[in-house]
Amino acid sequence: MEPILQERLPYPLPDTRLPGIRPCSMDEWLCVDEAFAAQMALRDRLIATRRDRVLAMNDGARAAAHELLGVVVAQLRGHPGYRVGAVQVTRPDGVRVRLDADAPLAVLGRLVQEDFCLLEKPGGQVRAPASAAAAAEAAVGAGNGTGIGAGIGAGAGTAEDAAKARAGGKAKARARARARAMAQTGPRTTGPQSGKEAAAGAGQGPGPGPSGAHVLSGAVLCFPASWSLAEKMNRPLGLIHAPVAQYDALMARRVQRLLDAIRPGQPLWRANANAQLTGDLFAPMTEAEARRRKPVPPDAPYLRSERQCLVRLPRTGAVVFSIHTYMLERASVGDQA
Repeated sequence: MEPILQERLPYPLPDTRLPGIRPCSMDEWLCVDEAFAAQMALRDRLIATRRDRVLAMNDGARAAAHELLGVVVAQLRGHPGYRVGAVQVTRPDGVRVRLDADAPLAVLGRLVQEDFCLLEKPGGQVRAPASAAAAAEAAVGAGNGTGIGAGIGAGAGTAEDAAKARAGGKAKARARARARAMAQTGPRTTGPQSGKEAAAGAGQGPGPGPSGAHVLSGAVLCFPASWSLAEKMNRPLGLIHAPVAQYDALMARRVQRLLDAIRPGQPLWRANANAQLTGDLFAPMTEAEARRRKPVPPDAPYLRSERQCLVRLPRTGAVVFSIHTYMLERASVGDQA
């Protein structure tokens, strides 16, 4: 199969030396690019034929999944190329997608190019959003260039990122002291619970983890970058990132502060960039496989970049981690490199 490629990145190539998280508006959240038709056709096939590999949702995530579907559909009403009706949405490529309430994540996966991961606190605990200044401060603390908290999956960082992380011991010690001094707690409220999930991968509730930590409660993940949805489901973020060398206890606290600080209607975004040997968008990998994988040379023929956003849902309080994937030939990156 020929790789599905974009012609260019719509943002400067990320500089991993600098904090990369920044605010965006809800209107800037969802993107349509020149690879839309081809990527969406692949997403349709994956959801139809590999449903158990790309969809998962635990028993408690249905309310958040339904809320996310409603938020996305509302955004698409004003998005060029979409036609939103009462029971279906027509995409820019002309494909009609029925708004099936029994499969909200599958519908989401067929509406837009973004993948979506739901991050929730066990028991529906929601920390009251902090001030905008606190959110920005937490964003700078977590935005070390290795992903939003080193990305959700094990494949988000590079060997260069890990080397830089190891070289920053003194800076991390100072940051650790600041983090201890600035650690905050806030009031929690209990959010609504939902019924049983019918989608593939359903079943268990959030696994054990640090009190108040977000867990991966559901996702539609058609374009995994070297990680496995089934392996990461129901894990708290600290365990999700266990294979990532630079995701230590300090980073985990920073990321948790960031997630707690996000405010509804005020998304945050960043981007990463990693060399790839192939142009495969669907590239799942278990942690064991990732450990055996040889390092990818920086001059590999493809460059994969993810535009990652964090969005707080106002009703359930769930945090949405969305991923828009760009794949380019290395030669086409040109002066962006």
